[in-house]
Amino acid sequence: MLVGLVIVANLMSGPSVSPANTTPVIPITTTILNQTTPQEIIPSSGVWVRASYAGTYIGLIGTPGNQIEVNDTGDHFYQIPTGAKTVAAALQKKDGSGDRIILEIYKNGVMVKRESTTTPKGIVEIQLDLKTLPGAGNSTP
Repeated sequence: MLVGLVIVANLMSGPSVSPANTTPVIPITTTILNQTTPQEIIPSSGVWVRASYAGTYIGLIGTPGNQIEVNDTGDHFYQIPTGAKTVAAALQKKDGSGDRIILEIYKNGVMVKRESTTTPKGIVEIQLDLKTLPGAGNSTP
């Protein structure tokens, strides 16, 4: 368990100085209007990180060297700058439950990566190079 805490703590203790021309990560909270038929609202364009957990979680979401700290509960989307080459996210459950915490990355409305865990106080991490995705314009002759 202590190893997981060290991972998130190390991520959070990274450099706090941001490059001069960065686009901030914008947190978006989804709201379901009709509770009898829940539906997900997946943004149709751009790069987004989705954090989902019924309990409270902490972590970092953004790009390497430009992450925001999150301390939240529920289902939230965080927008990643469109010029980002790599997405980096790590979340940790703050409780000892066996409930599932989920971390997903979406590009133009399509989920491209998903990690989850049910481990008490568990950690989920994703570091994804967006250039490796199909259609990313990185074909080699």
